[in-house]
Amino acid sequence: MIEGIKEIGEFSLTKSSSSILEALVQDIPLEGNKTQYLVIINFDLENKKISLDKEEIRKSTPLDYLWIGNPKAGNSPQDRLTTNNLAFLCSQTIPNLIERLDEGELKNILSLIKNLFFYDLGKQIGQQNRYRYVLDVKKFGLSNKSIEQIKKEALEKNKNGYAKEVVKVVTKEVFSYLKEKEGISKREIALFTIKCNDKLLVSLPEYHTYIANSVIEEKFKSSTKGICHLCKREAFITYDTTQFRFTYYNTDKIGFSSGLRGKSNDGFLKNLGLCKNCYKSLLAGETFIKNHLSTSLIKSLLIIPQLIFSSSYMSEILEEWAENVKSHFNAVRNLENWKMWQALKNQLTEYKEIKDAFVIHLLFYEASKSEFKILKLIPDVPPSRIETLLKTANELQDKAQEILGGKDSEWYLGLDDMYYLFPVRKSKNEFVDYKKVLEFYDALFTDKPVAYDFLIRQFVELAAIYRHGAICNYNIGRRNCQENKWNEQKRDMALVKAILNANLLLLYLKELTQLDGGLSMSEKIFSEIISNLQRKKESVSGAKKKANIESQLHQYERLQRFIEEMGYSSLQIGLFLLGFLIGEIGKAQYDSSNKTKPILKKINYQGMDKGKILRLVNDVLEKLDQYKILSYNEVIYAEMKKLLDKNWQSWNISNEEAVFFVLSGYAYATYRAILKGEIKSEETNDVNKEEENE
Repeated sequence: MIEGIKEIGEFSLTKSSSSILEALVQDIPLEGNKTQYLVIINFDLENKKISLDKEEIRKSTPLDYLWIGNPKAGNSPQDRLTTNNLAFLCSQTIPNLIERLDEGELKNILSLIKNLFFYDLGKQIGQQNRYRYVLDVKKFGLSNKSIEQIKKEALEKNKNGYAKEVVKVVTKEVFSYLKEKEGISKREIALFTIKCNDKLLVSLPEYHTYIANSVIEEKFKSSTKGICHLCKREAFITYDTTQFRFTYYNTDKIGFSSGLRGKSNDGFLKNLGLCKNCYKSLLAGETFIKNHLSTSLIKSLLIIPQLIFSSSYMSEILEEWAENVKSHFNAVRNLENWKMWQALKNQLTEYKEIKDAFVIHLLFYEASKSEFKILKLIPDVPPSRIETLLKTANELQDKAQEILGGKDSEWYLGLDDMYYLFPVRKSKNEFVDYKKVLEFYDALFTDKPVAYDFLIRQFVELAAIYRHGAICNYNIGRRNCQENKWNEQKRDMALVKAILNANLLLLYLKELTQLDGGLSMSEKIFSEIISNLQRKKESVSGAKKKANIESQLHQYERLQRFIEEMGYSSLQIGLFLLGFLIGEIGKAQYDSSNKTKPILKKINYQGMDKGKILRLVNDVLEKLDQYKILSYNEVIYAEMKKLLDKNWQSWNISNEEAVFFVLSGYAYATYRAILKGEIKSEETNDVNKEEENE
């Protein structure tokens, strides 16, 4: 993986050969169609005034204002004149730069700004000393609060962290000023930068030199001669990775160092020693990947390509190629992304020799201001594997539309959709057992078997949550979940769609030959019934009778086709038909204004053994008779009973599996009723609308 990052960085540096800093410029992720702003703090030395100006963020803004991110290490001195943290500019950035810069124009300007516009709180103890100097907001018209009032307020809030608290109050006052005078909120501001007498300070050559030195040169001040772990050349090398976004190895604990020697004795050099060229390439590669190959799949995800063989013109097409790589991957996530990929996939046709000559590493991670935590790495995924998953999903979509009906857009089973077939618990607004889904994705991308029993348990647990659980405590509740909006009908419709998708996922894995366990058979249980109906249709007269027979024939043919495609065994078919009859009873109860469908309470979502299934069969017969629909369903009831009796002595499925196939029959019958208008469509729309709005 690290070789791939280095390689991408080399191409990026070639493209931006004028400056290493250009290759480190970070894109600003825009939130939908919302306008975001850069705020410029302009210090007027002659008139002793501060003005705050705003401008809309453009694509060129990060480069124009040299936004390369804040120093990564949590305790590093904050020294960036363009930052996304206003508090830094209101306090420590200018004093830090004055202390670290060589004599020159920039240092002189910053010293004048500090002396004129900043208030000295006096020497502070320990880490608090970094907040010693703070912008005097009242003196220069940015607040009605004097420094004395701010100091008093800070002391009341936090005596020990008094100086830091002062900075918080000052920063809050500046945001209030921006809201009142400029009409922009904190959420709308992406970046802040500084001018002095209308001169943009980040444009000064001294600043560029300083940043380049602090990011690169300082890391090699105490370097040692050795062999670079990446290029294998002898050079001066460093193990200092504090500037990197990604975590390559642990440098905090002595136990991870070679020979337990720790930092003071160069114990980490044998872990990862880097020469200056490779160091620069890694920095540039990380930035390019974060800018152009960042996506999400449950968690934040980086797509890291690694070329199988290099190309002299890759630097010329790097961004276009990266867009294709990302779009190709994202196509497996959902239908919308798949459509976008269709529009892009024919690009780069003139570069066929490199189009697929790479693999990708998928890095799932969580990042905070000071920590980069790797959750899962799926290495060496070839583009052909992505193509296989896309092809299978498209074939499944066509097949599902054929055997289930409805719109084909309902049945594109992307990785995003699959995520909602696994119940993932939420605790303190964080999802806590997502690792099982990452393992499932790992299996898909690397062609490993997926345990059938594991999936069945997940699906039955999911059904139980939809029926009785606290939906907002799980991923299926989506964002901004409100439990009171999940009424009985909405829960029922969500369960129906989920169970049908669960069946499609099993079929998807069968097509990929990755399903480990389960049976796959092809039973034609309705063949004789269909043949008799076809003969009967030819012999009867009268349009009404013919139409009635055609309706029955259509139902049995659809049922037969669905069962064949799913590859159910005879016992699974018997349970499926039992569930189908429960769906018919549920429809009758719905028609009699009992929309909660009490028949569903007969299903035990913890699992059902033979005895419980037998009791359910008897309950179903009783309800079919009670609602006067037995005559319409006696053929299916007879087939169900025959299949269960046939398998009674050789019952070979788990209690959870029994529940799953009963629910599958129920979901099929209910969905068909929705399509025929027997269940009003307005009561099924809420779930789909909510999903579309995510």
